[in-house]
This record gives sequence, structure tokens and C-alpha cells, in this order.
Amino acid sequence: MDVPVYMEQPEGFIQGDRNKIVCLLNKSLYSSKQGGQQWNKHLHEVLTKLNFMRMYSDASVYIYSRKDTRIIMPIFVDDMTLASKSESALDNFITELGEHFKLHNLGPTNQLLGIKID
Repeated sequence: MDVPVYMEQPEGFIQGDRNKIVCLLNKSLYSSKQGGQQWNKHLHEVLTKLNFMRMYSDASVYIYSRKDTRIIMPIFVDDMTLASKSESALDNFITELGEHFKLHNLGPTNQLLGIKID
């Protein structure tokens, strides 16, 4: 977090006087005001290290392009999909990304932002 953020103790964790003791957050929470910005900042750092470039015209789309391999990755909050002609490049990238984040591979994309994909 860029600034110190304090929160009330969560239910079931109350220690001491609830009105006097609060929690200092070590990292951002999913629904906090800074959470989305912190997530985007961290994701951008990781993707940049993996040689992805953010599109100038749409900051939610990243592109990897080396020799004849190209991967396009649109992102919506914490959901992402991958598009490439090379299945091995996708597998390698998913493995690399898995070293930085806990992933849930849902297989081929059937729907994206309410649009059915065949």
C-alpha cells in the first residue's frame, strides 16, 4: 500500500476493546479503495517483466511479440484471456504467470464480457 490504511477488526477476530484497537493493513484488500489500483500496478510490473507491452490505445490489453510468436491478453479487473496461434507459447506463459499469481485455468474462452465466442 502507498499509504497506511487502518480497518476495524473483522467479525470473529475481535481482540481487546473493539473501539480502541484497529488493524493496520499490510497489503490491499480486494474491495478497498486502493485495491484495484494496487492490483493493476502489480500486474503491470509482472507483465512488463515477462516482456508484455501495454497497448497505448487500450490500457487493458497487453501484447507479447517476439519473432513469430504473438500473444494478445485482454484484462478485465482480475479476469484475463489469452489469444495466440502458438499453443506452446500459451502454455509456457501460463506456467510463468503461475509463478507470480495463483491461477485458475478455466480452459478455452467460451464467453468474454457477455459475448459468446465460438
